Amino acid sequence: MYNIIFNVPNILNYFRLILLMKAFLSIKSSFSLAILFILISGFINVIDGSIARYLNETSQFGALLDSSIDRLTTTFIYFYLSSIYSKHWQFFANVGFIELLSDSLKYCKSNIFFQFNIVIIQNDQVDTDLSCLEPYIMFLKRISWFSSDFFYLILFIASSFYNNKPELSDILITNSKKTNNTFIQDLLGLNNKISKKLEIKCFKCVFKFIFLFCFLCAIVKYFMNLNNCFSILYEIIQLDVKYYDKK
Repeated sequence: MYNIIFNVPNILNYFRLILLMKAFLSIKSSFSLAILFILISGFINVIDGSIARYLNETSQFGALLDSSIDRLTTTFIYFYLSSIYSKHWQFFANVGFIELLSDSLKYCKSNIFFQFNIVIIQNDQVDTDLSCLEPYIMFLKRISWFSSDFFYLILFIASSFYNNKPELSDILITNSKKTNNTFIQDLLGLNNKISKKLEIKCFKCVFKFIFLFCFLCAIVKYFMNLNNCFSILYEIIQLDVKYYDKK
């Protein structure tokens, strides 16, 4: 038991939890330090899975711990963004809720399937046809996942550029008149505003591309989580139908 709880990947995750707590406590006193803690935690999150597989120390507890700390980190960022950019708090709350629901349903599904002793058997023909595409699909999923988190991290860091912590819409308005910008309009404006701070022209173009690419990945990840919620709920309902039909 101790070999599982205190193996190397899990110790790294405990360290991530400490970093997250430090980031939360230092966000008012030293925002740059909070960002540093979150970046270190994100780097550990990237490598801990590879370390677990390399050391052959993968476990269900480790997967649950890693996922839980991921959700704690993103929820912390979403709450902070909601408080800073309060005009668009519904957007951040919605994204955070769907992520939490998707993860919860995954573990609910695995629990239910374990209780009913159900093993998911995939069709061999489908696997054969798609086997050549599987590495690329997984790679695209990973890119979408990390790029989506990076998008929210950019918004998180961007909030440190302004001392009075105004709303996102106020940050982007250059004239004295107030406008009711949509979230996407505000993001495009923020993209332009941050890129202007970069002195080298090629850096501006690269940042604009990365920012918009990460935003698209955030949209993709949101709909993937939403689809995951509906598909798992459908599987559980189908399981109930089969169970009551047998009765």
